[in-house]
Amino acid sequence: MFVRTKTRINKDGSKVEYLQIVENTRVNGKVRQRVICTLGRLDQLQEEGQLERLVEGIVRFKKEQALMLQAEDTLCVEWSKELGLDLVFRRIWEQCGLKEIIEAKVSKTKVEFNVAEAVFGMVLNRLSDPMSKLGVAGWAANDVYDPRFEELKLWHYYRALDFLSEHKDEMEQELFFRGRNLFNQSVDLVFFDTTSVYFEGPTAAGELCCYGYSKDKRPDRLQVIIGLLIDQDGIPIGHEVLPGNSEAALAYKQLWMVERAFRELKSNLE
Repeated sequence: MFVRTKTRINKDGSKVEYLQIVENTRVNGKVRQRVICTLGRLDQLQEEGQLERLVEGIVRFKKEQALMLQAEDTLCVEWSKELGLDLVFRRIWEQCGLKEIIEAKVSKTKVEFNVAEAVFGMVLNRLSDPMSKLGVAGWAANDVYDPRFEELKLWHYYRALDFLSEHKDEMEQELFFRGRNLFNQSVDLVFFDTTSVYFEGPTAAGELCCYGYSKDKRPDRLQVIIGLLIDQDGIPIGHEVLPGNSEAALAYKQLWMVERAFRELKSNLE
């Protein structure tokens, strides 16, 4: 492949030279030239400086190719981790005030590990690739780049769940008021809905796990009912885990939960 000029004679006798890239090919035993592309008029390319830029670009590309070929023999990937997901959702996590709420609660206890970081790791995994707590521990250690996850062990995630269960009502209330200011949230109209979650294998959840009407169509499995209270924009206000054995008990719990939520909101607004 090489560069050549092609001269064209106009009707007025003037000559114009075009710059072409061609290659030699053999056809029926004879060498023929095949035009790959025409770059344009030579005089215009020279006047506008395009020819020099083209040559510089080819030289730079050649150097990059040589460097990549050399790197193939000397460089190797030992590990790779995700970064973007952590950066985006950590910002949302902090703006919603969850980190501050959890740390404030932890400061009043004797807990010595980073509960807020363990909770954030579980939330991040739920948004990315939901796994069991055993899976979360391996995922945070091997798949996500965040040095803060390196200090967390499997038992930290289980202990963090115990902490959340103990302080759930207080944290939901604080989170609601923070969200109300952040998102200009209104509770003039709220919605409450439930769903059933069944268990595979034995469970020691006591009175909560019962046989009942299953929205998953698995009446042969022990289940619980999860109720969620949201505002008219779909933003969660509170949730509750209810026994799954009776629609009557469920209806009572629903009314009780909504009444309690409004009573707490009213007292705090006043």
